[in-house]
This record gives sequence, C-alpha cells and structure tokens, in this order.
Amino acid sequence: MSSPIGNEIQNVTGLLRTRLPADMVVTEQPALTAASRVWNAQVSGCPAVVARCRTTADVQAAVRAARTVGMPLSVLSGSPG
Repeated sequence: MSSPIGNEIQNVTGLLRTRLPADMVVTEQPALTAASRVWNAQVSGCPAVVARCRTTADVQAAVRAARTVGMPLSVLSGSPG
C-alpha cells in the first residue's frame, strides 16, 4: 500500500519530468543530497525532489507541479552549482 506522501512525490516527479529536461529533476541519492545542501547547518530536512531551474519558465513549471499535487515548496536561489 502506498502512502499519500509517496503518491505526492511520484505525482510531482512525473509532472516535473514532463515539463523539464530530465537532468533538471533530481530524485536519487547522492545527487539529491548534493543538490539540496544548504548553508544553514541548523536545517536538517531533505527535500523529496529538487528541480534545478534555469529559466523563468522552469520556475513556473516547478511551482505549478507542486501546486497541482499539493506538495510544499521551498526555494533556494543564487547557487552557482
């Protein structure tokens, strides 16, 4: 039996993969940990999916995908990597 959270992750991942290039949707370790690394060491959470947006349209697609499945969204901006 799948959990509701597991279903949300699968749904948002599927949506992102239809809207963004495959290399921009990160869901597997160790790439997920590297993509979600934050400067604030007091933050211990890890996202289920990272969308590596390059354009305004990419950001819009990521926000819409999260909104469509009701998944919380967090934004990290300005990382050169």
